[in-house]
Amino acid sequence: MEKALHGVEKDAEVKDEPQLLESGEVPSAFVLEMKVSGGTYVRSIVHDFGHALGSAGHVVTLTRTRQGRFSLEKTEDGDKTCVPWEIFQRAFAEAGDKDEDGLVEWEREVLDRFDIVEGQGT
Repeated sequence: MEKALHGVEKDAEVKDEPQLLESGEVPSAFVLEMKVSGGTYVRSIVHDFGHALGSAGHVVTLTRTRQGRFSLEKTEDGDKTCVPWEIFQRAFAEAGDKDEDGLVEWEREVLDRFDIVEGQGT
């Protein structure tokens, strides 16, 4: 796995240090964080891990924290963060006050995250 990762990132490493349970046993579930390019089949990688360990492996929760310049949290210059879910919850509950442009909170949040791409016709 480490050899495969070096094709993507030169300083990639696989840490084989499981956190033990209080009983001293290795847990049957773990968190795997990966930085991958588009088209990577994460579920297949987890399946292959399980197979290599002589067991079954499957993904319980998969969270994409970044897609291109869009990120759940701003980590690099130029990142655009996602609209927090709470903004949409407030929009469902009430329309809210309009700003000087006549937009309510959720409309402003969405528009602030748009990228205008010129010169790329359909």
